[in-house]
Amino acid sequence: MQLVPGDKLIAVLQQARQHPELGLAQPADHAPAHDHRVVGRQPDANGLALAARIKGESYHVYCLMGDGETHEGQVWEAARSAVQQRLGNLTAIIDRNRLKAMDRSYQADDLAALPDKWQAFGWRVVQVDGHDMSALVHALDWARTQSRGPALIIAETIKGKGVSFMEDQPAYHNAALTATQFEAALQELDRALAGLEDQA
Repeated sequence: MQLVPGDKLIAVLQQARQHPELGLAQPADHAPAHDHRVVGRQPDANGLALAARIKGESYHVYCLMGDGETHEGQVWEAARSAVQQRLGNLTAIIDRNRLKAMDRSYQADDLAALPDKWQAFGWRVVQVDGHDMSALVHALDWARTQSRGPALIIAETIKGKGVSFMEDQPAYHNAALTATQFEAALQELDRALAGLEDQA
């Protein structure tokens, strides 16, 4: 696995002004040499996965979405369609951090039901700790074996993990950091990274 150099990552984060949308950028993951595509909307993901089948191409499509997005009707329409089309080359990943732009994503009784809802639609579902890289890699490997239909990985996360003043705070969903906050966040993340390197 390759890590993005810090200076390049910071430049990307500072330029970010909106949610990623298909067609606004051409990330490396869309290069023909790769065997996968990554998109951020379920209907787009379905279209790419179906296009692969029609064209006889073997790439796998990944759709990364937040749990707040599952309040949108188009997500559930696409979820049903993916099963009907038997899109075994499609993996959806839900970042289940329980926050959305202005508040909490779910009422308490909705939290436990998310895996059941997707399974009821016919998806194969696995839940993992979204901060555990080994668990994520294992889940991604598992998803590639689910060739008879779409797979879902529910990654349990804490929004803003590693930056004390941002953790689990809805206000930081789409708020820009001040220069002071940005530096403080980098310092906390640098300390955490140094601790991980010491353990290695």
